[in-house]
Amino acid sequence: MIVLTRLNGEIMQVNASQVESVEANPDTRVTLMNGRQIYVRETPDGVREAMRAWFRSLHAPPPPGPPSEEIS
Repeated sequence: MIVLTRLNGEIMQVNASQVESVEANPDTRVTLMNGRQIYVRETPDGVREAMRAWFRSLHAPPPPGPPSEEIS
């Protein structure tokens, strides 16, 4: 999920895999796969970068943690 800001200042989370297109004229409009359109404060480049970061996080290695305990 990516965090976006509606024009009225409301913070929302959007499923990045459901974004069909992002365009500006002049406000940024995010169109979802179901046809719903959301106008946000972020620039199209900002939305795309948030999406890239989210998709990269899916393929990142897990953070280091404590070593696994052996089962006796």
